[in-house]
Amino acid sequence: LSATAQFEAAAAAIAPALAEARAIGHAPALAEALLVAAEIAERSAHLDTAVAHLREAAQVAAAAREDLLTARALVELLWETGYKLRRPDEALAMVAGAEAALARAGDPPRLRARFVATHGLCLALAGQYGEAEQVLRAGLARLDRTSADPGTDASEASMQAALGQALLATGRHAEARAAFERALALREALHGADHPDASAMRSNVAVTLVAEGRFDDGRGQLERALAIDEANYGATHPQVALSLLNLGAALLDHGDAAAARPYLTRAAAIQREVLGADHQELAMTLHNLGAAALADADAEAAAAHFDEALAVLTRALGPEHPDLAFPLRGRGQALHAAGRHDEAVAALRRALAVQEAAGTAATREGAETLRALGDAELARGDVAAAVAALERCVALHASVDAMPVEVASAQLSLAEALWRQGRARTRARGLATKARALAAAQDDPASRAAFADVERWLAAHP
Repeated sequence: LSATAQFEAAAAAIAPALAEARAIGHAPALAEALLVAAEIAERSAHLDTAVAHLREAAQVAAAAREDLLTARALVELLWETGYKLRRPDEALAMVAGAEAALARAGDPPRLRARFVATHGLCLALAGQYGEAEQVLRAGLARLDRTSADPGTDASEASMQAALGQALLATGRHAEARAAFERALALREALHGADHPDASAMRSNVAVTLVAEGRFDDGRGQLERALAIDEANYGATHPQVALSLLNLGAALLDHGDAAAARPYLTRAAAIQREVLGADHQELAMTLHNLGAAALADADAEAAAAHFDEALAVLTRALGPEHPDLAFPLRGRGQALHAAGRHDEAVAALRRALAVQEAAGTAATREGAETLRALGDAELARGDVAAAVAALERCVALHASVDAMPVEVASAQLSLAEALWRQGRARTRARGLATKARALAAAQDDPASRAAFADVERWLAAHP
């Protein structure tokens, strides 16, 4: 029932088992029932309930000296707290306890892999990217590749997937794609090419392809993933909504807001109906709808979408959570487009502060925030602040795998800021010339628009 998004029915089905296990006082049965109830609560976006069930499961199992059940509960609690609730510091404090429970349980390989993958993801979310990569590569190195146990392939797939996420967070797109492709190959070998587990990994591969500028390849993978999910889950499952979101976001990055909007609108409708108004995935879709409205020069609609996304994330994760940087940046861009430059700068400075606190400012996303901030500072007349932000952005692009159109746009923004400053005008034209060459080398709507912007700028600044 839970797998088919019948969350209320699933919760109703597990309730009698929970009550019976409590009544007879059988610890293993109660712990098992609590683990199932936690999974249902997670799928239905009741994350705090899931955490409560997992904590109780761990306590009940530990009291009965059921080591394997204790380890399972603690590893899932690590996942729920660190990855789903995006509280990596809190989760990292649980690592030692989970690892000790694993050792007492005999260190079962698949549960060990689940633990390592989750530990690595939590480190990455905490901004400890080097440590995350080290933990995940060490876990991969420990695998017994001489074993014929298919569980070994499943274990490697989970750790490769986590490694891909950690590498993607730092803009190392080619390396991330290699990890995702390995995970995809393993899952296809285990389950078949049309299995949902393979579909989810196909979407991750596609995200890296789009980020590398290989839009057509990425779109093909995303469309296939969507078709697989619809065939497996039906038209209104949350996983279908996530595939719709991924496809819409890719089209948006490609500069085709009109094509993106139907996918995003459908995704939001599914998420509101099935997951509710406080789910993080709805916030991601709202953010992308805001970006689509911004691309259509509808600043008012964009601001409304970004504000709703911000409200959803604030309710779900709290007012200081790192994920708030995304709608804050969007809100700043919408306010800038509406001519409300002081408010825009305030929102963008807050977004940047959130990223700096989370250790994500030196990434592609951090560079985008700096570019938006520089543009807003320039619009309100603070040329020195604009130059400072844009210099940081352009310098950062030298060390992260930003999309070519993002690099070109930042170079043009810095050229304009330097020109207005009245200094380094030769450098300003040089930056614009580089931006023109970069945009001209790409064949997508966003790059063509950037090329036209650079051509106009160069003509007006001889």
